[in-house]
Amino acid sequence: MLFTQIPNSITPVNDRIILPNKNKPIAVISDLHGPLLDCAWVKKEFCATYQQITGEKDTIIAMKWAMNVGRGLSNQINSLEAEAKKYKKGISKDEILSIFFNNQSMYHDLHPAKARPYVHHFIRKLNESNIPLIILSGSGSDRQLMIRQIEEAGFIEFVETDNIIGLKNEKLNGKKVTKDQIIEKVSNYFYPGTTFIYFDDWLEGINAIKKLNGIIFGVPQELSFKKDKDELIKAGVHYIVSNWKDWIDIIKLISVSTEIQEQQVKKFHIQ
Repeated sequence: MLFTQIPNSITPVNDRIILPNKNKPIAVISDLHGPLLDCAWVKKEFCATYQQITGEKDTIIAMKWAMNVGRGLSNQINSLEAEAKKYKKGISKDEILSIFFNNQSMYHDLHPAKARPYVHHFIRKLNESNIPLIILSGSGSDRQLMIRQIEEAGFIEFVETDNIIGLKNEKLNGKKVTKDQIIEKVSNYFYPGTTFIYFDDWLEGINAIKKLNGIIFGVPQELSFKKDKDELIKAGVHYIVSNWKDWIDIIKLISVSTEIQEQQVKKFHIQ
């Protein structure tokens, strides 16, 4: 499969086309929420949490706050804590987290997961091409919930469930782990010299992939595309993917020969 040109939906940062080493196999690591799943419902979780901790009854005001809150769960919870203090509500960060996770569970039940358009074609082709896929999540996501959402989204048959990792379930020396730590751990399961292809809609994990000399695709969320795109470029991604319509061109861009890819002889069951 030969790569010919960059389609409109894929933008190389600084017009530099970065390709994998054609003499080494590849593996794909992707965040789940945002790059692969449509996450429009996430803002509803924050809107509901905002209303509960502040007492704000106007949903329009609450949603406006939710649309403008920063990225990253830790930053978002800090913002909610600041809002609670502003409204003179005596509520702890742990209580805010509990309220948020309850709302998260409720909205996950109300809104079955939906794959971003064309994503299932991309994941199916990875599977057919013997390209390992590791799916990660943010710090708030439970592995069993991720598996359920991937089933709902319709591409579970193309994913090794052992390679689905929810950071909420992971510990290192008894402490919570970051995406960077998980990526570093996961990289040890692969053939030496593997090129890691990384897809994420935010900044966690980028530093780990840089250390592994991987190739990074930023996939901004549609609701905050411009802001996310600017932050991803600043963080050092190599490409911006605006949508998955040209999934076959991404496959062409990252692929190596079948003979080289077959060097990935291990079964990557993440422990």
